[in-house]
This record gives sequence, C-alpha cells and structure tokens, in this order.
Amino acid sequence: APPSDNENITNTAGRFNNVDVVQGYEFQKTYVVVSDRGLDQLRFFTLNQDTEQFEDITNDTVPWIFSESQEQVNEEATAYGLTTTNYGNKLTAFVSMNGQGKIAKVNIIELEDETISYEVGDILTLPVDITFCSYCDCDIFAPCCLCDENEDYADESWTACTEDDGETPQVEGMAVDPDDGTVLISQEIVGLWMTSFDDFGSADPEKLTLIDTVTDFGLNYTRIWDAEEEEYICTYEDGEEDGFGGNLVADVEGLSLYVDNDDDINGGFYVLSSQGANKFDVYSRKSFRYIGAFTISLGNDTVGHTDGVEIRNGDFGDDYPDGIIIVQDEGEDDVTNFKFASFKDVLDGLQEEDNNCDLVPTTTLPATTVLVEQTTKEADAAIQMGNHWFMICLFVIIMIYI
Repeated sequence: APPSDNENITNTAGRFNNVDVVQGYEFQKTYVVVSDRGLDQLRFFTLNQDTEQFEDITNDTVPWIFSESQEQVNEEATAYGLTTTNYGNKLTAFVSMNGQGKIAKVNIIELEDETISYEVGDILTLPVDITFCSYCDCDIFAPCCLCDENEDYADESWTACTEDDGETPQVEGMAVDPDDGTVLISQEIVGLWMTSFDDFGSADPEKLTLIDTVTDFGLNYTRIWDAEEEEYICTYEDGEEDGFGGNLVADVEGLSLYVDNDDDINGGFYVLSSQGANKFDVYSRKSFRYIGAFTISLGNDTVGHTDGVEIRNGDFGDDYPDGIIIVQDEGEDDVTNFKFASFKDVLDGLQEEDNNCDLVPTTTLPATTVLVEQTTKEADAAIQMGNHWFMICLFVIIMIYI
C-alpha cells in the first residue's frame, strides 16, 4: 500500500489495519475488505486469477466511517478493527474506531460498475462507566452470581483506566455467527461483550452482555501522568476482593469463530487473544461459557503479543485435516511472523470443566512458522489449496504486515 499523508487533503490509502473476506452476491466474487485507518474508510480488493495480483475495486465516493471532517481524519478518529459477514444474506462489515469504544455497522453495496461502496448504519457505543451487574449473566460468567448473592453489588460501577484523556477503551476483535447473527466484541482493557446483529446499536443491558472480563476489572487504580511517555500510567491495586476479574489478561485483541455444527454440545468455539498473557482463551459457541486456554509454540519460540487470530474448519492438507488456526506472532526484535497449528490439537488439549471458573491447564501445541521474508511464496502456494477465500485472507494479512 502507498504511504499515508494525513497532512495533505489529497491523502492516499496506506494505513491498513485489519482485514477480512466476504462472499459477494451480484458478481459471485470474493471480496477482501481492509480497514484504512489513515483515511477512515474501507477498501475493497479482488484477486485477479490471471495476474495473481490484487485489484482495488473501491468506489471513488466511499464515505468516512467515523469522521465528519478532514481535520478529524487527521486526528485519527478513524476506522480500526474489522469483521465481515453474510448473515441474513446481506454484505455487512462491523468496524471499530481507533481509540474509542465505538463500532459501526456498515452496509456493503455492490455497484453496477463492479466497484464496491458502503453506507454507515447503526453505531454502538459501549458503556464507559460500567455497572457490572446490569450486564451480567450468571449462567455464562460465574462472577455474575455474586450479583445475586449480595445486593450491595447491584449499583456498583467501574471505569477502566485509559492512557490518554478523551479516549475510551478501544475495540479491535469482533466475530459474527453466520447462523444466528450473534456478535462478539473484544474490548482491550475491559473484556468480551455479546450482542446480536438485529439489536446492534443498543447499549441497553437487555441487549448487551459482558460474558468475560480482564483480571483487573473492578479494581481500584492510580492514574499518574508520565511526561516522558506523554501518557498516563495506570497501576491497579493488588489484593482486592471486590473486583469482578475474569479469565482475560489485557489487552484482549483478535477474535475468531470456529464453526462445527456436528458438535452437539458446543457447536464450535470462539477463540480470543489474551495479549497480556500470550495465551488464547476459548468459549463455547452455544453457551458462551469459558472452556480453557492454550498457547502455541515452535520449540522454544512461543507465540507472543498476538493481535490477529484466524480459524477455519475444513481440510487444509495432511497437517491440518480438521481445521487450522493461524496467529500473528510479534517475535523477537518486533519482527512479525505467522504460526500455523492444527485446531484439532487445540481441541484435543482442552478439557471442559463443569465449573467454568476453573482455569484449564495451558496446552502447548506444535506449530509451523511462516517468516515474513517467505510469505509471498508460501501464500501463493496456499492459494492453490481448497477453501480459496480463506487463503486469500491469509495472503492479505501477510502482505499488510510486510
């Protein structure tokens, strides 16, 4: 992508942040969708089978997602996280905002000239001052049962500590269930939220549920300005008994859904990156209860500081016959690489407990690594496999990180 120039009103695309793929209807094409945080827009690409190059098919008139002026774009009030879905036979993207707990529901439009545009629909603003018991479900998240046991908790609220004034806890990871339209949202220093496609936009506790939290949730903290770093330093107090800390370790980042309709118990699994602990947390697709955690490593090289995670069911060759998980690994010296693992190994290693508060022992999995310098060759080969649209997504992820 060309470099961004946000000091000039003739900005060019280039600050690509997140990527997903979605199957179109009008022209039977697979679209690669990218959030461009430099322009506060979505960009759309297709793969030219003859040249094996991506072609930008974004209409010239696409609007800003969150900004109302070029000044706001320059101040980075822009698109950040992204997921797409075909739920309800509609092309839809959910896009989060940089530095804010806001998500836009974006309607993708296939135009007659075979370019792609969109309209920004409902915007969900997640609560900042969170009344925990109002957004809780004891059947999903055990700490919520404290709300029924102690009336004193009912009106208690908590606000997460942010590093800058004017910011609210940011969202990056999102996933949409293709069958029932459930929408899960990971908020980096808060936890994991659940709403639905049809209810999206409402922060009413009847339509928004907090299904897990970060370990610091509910704790008191000090917030001191660091002039050298030009940000606030948040220090949480230890030993608090009144917190509602869950299984996640901030920041919580990438989120993906593994669909398995042959699994009568869970129907599949949501997997979320707990970046602060270099682990991945797993939830039942049906009950939304916490199942366990795992790590991925290649010898002594353990995946760390993961932003992106992608999982798909299906046969991806001899090494991944029952599903694949691909994760971004920051690696040594901040050199990004990608690790592949069989999702069957993940499932075999996890043991579901009756009490969903019990943390399942971490499972170390075998994995293969694709280094950045090798990505073009590896991705080109991967495209020849089945599940074509998924491998396109992998290819784009790799190219963004180069």
